[in-house]
Amino acid sequence: MPLFSLDLSLASIDPSAWRVAVPLAIAGASTYFLFAHYYAESHIPGSYGFPVVGETLDFIWNPRQFVEKRLKRYGPTFKTSIFGNKVLFLTTDEGCRQAFRVEPKSGGVHSFETIKQFLQIGPTGKTHTEFRKNFAQFLNKGYLASVSPMFVRIIREEIDEWHRVSAAGRYIRAEDVVKNIPLSIILNMSIKDVSPEKKAEIFDLLADVSAGIRSVVASSLLSPTFAKGIRSHRRLCKIIEAEIHTIMPDLDALKDSNFMAQLISFALQHNLVSGSVSQARYVMGFWFAAFDTTSTTLFQLLYNLSLNPDVLAKIREEALAAGFSYQSDLTTSDLSNLKYTNAVIKETFRLRALGVMHMFRELHEPTELGGYQVPKGFLLTAAIHGNSVTSQESLEDGHRFKPERFLDGSVQATGTDLIWGAPPRVCGGMDIAMLELRATLVLLALKGTIKPKGALGEIYDFPVTHIKGGFDFQIV
Repeated sequence: MPLFSLDLSLASIDPSAWRVAVPLAIAGASTYFLFAHYYAESHIPGSYGFPVVGETLDFIWNPRQFVEKRLKRYGPTFKTSIFGNKVLFLTTDEGCRQAFRVEPKSGGVHSFETIKQFLQIGPTGKTHTEFRKNFAQFLNKGYLASVSPMFVRIIREEIDEWHRVSAAGRYIRAEDVVKNIPLSIILNMSIKDVSPEKKAEIFDLLADVSAGIRSVVASSLLSPTFAKGIRSHRRLCKIIEAEIHTIMPDLDALKDSNFMAQLISFALQHNLVSGSVSQARYVMGFWFAAFDTTSTTLFQLLYNLSLNPDVLAKIREEALAAGFSYQSDLTTSDLSNLKYTNAVIKETFRLRALGVMHMFRELHEPTELGGYQVPKGFLLTAAIHGNSVTSQESLEDGHRFKPERFLDGSVQATGTDLIWGAPPRVCGGMDIAMLELRATLVLLALKGTIKPKGALGEIYDFPVTHIKGGFDFQIV
């Protein structure tokens, strides 16, 4: 008989020992996971915040303040954790351009971009590269030259309406009217003989969609504003479906002159859409982009010109010196040669970047970015607002609106073009947007002066672009 026996079966273990061992094992594994996930990149400044939640709540509460606080605390490159993803924020001019040069995986940008997925704004990855090439050919100088008379006509009609309202002693609400110009232009590029009633309906629907999407970030999916945005999204898709149905028989003939036909032709060619609903959502995404971003820039321009009437006077002087009048047929080449007018747009982008950041891209191999070795799996974002903040802090009187800084050689245009992206990923609608902005500035300056109603408050752009207390003005 053996002196002793050793039973190593699980059944032989005292149940009370299991109650101690299992929690200890879980705690140990959790500790290891948290260490590996949250502290492995200790050489990169920043914080991952709380486990799982990370710094998500701080980010969605106010993205601009989120970037500003961490820029001051950690410097121009910092890490964080948002929605369970490790994210590297790049705020310098070169850092932002590095983010745009990162090649996405075959699946395109990261699934973190829920808003883009909701809108179905279109192609990603290699297909997006082909899309840019396709639209570079469509939106060439010849096409812009052909549509510039339409652009100028629409902008002049809108400013005339502003002047009529002002002459009647009433004020214009800037948050509303700035959206009329880009919407009218995109509809005229897409829909033949758009009626005033249809334009008004589409305007209201797009405004509801915009407010609904932003309300998700500002509050929740349960917001009544979001629910209204969903209903408007569906109604707008129905309208676009009907318009697509009318152009389908002549799609090949229209694709060289009609924006909507060009979108649908490309989407069908690359199997990006299937069925009329997907086609409508695809087009609506591009409409929304043209409607929302350009109107926000126009709002900021009106705000800056209201606070700086001498700037509008200088735009007028430059236009008159070039031989322009309010009724002139302005062309793309005419407008692009106006140095001071272009400096006003650059200064607007420098002082307050349009938006906080560009899309997130997943790093699929270790790469040196912002002076740090960054492991694969990180999401990168070009935080253009951080670039704007740095410019304000580093330049002499950097908080002032001073377009002359781009004419006297005191500062280069570094970073002011980042709102359009950076090579090899530049916004396909950049030339159209710049044509709208330049023409609006020149015609507005030649028509009169902006007179705001009372003192203007601080400008905000979250969840929607607005000024505390409202922004009402007249053209006098």
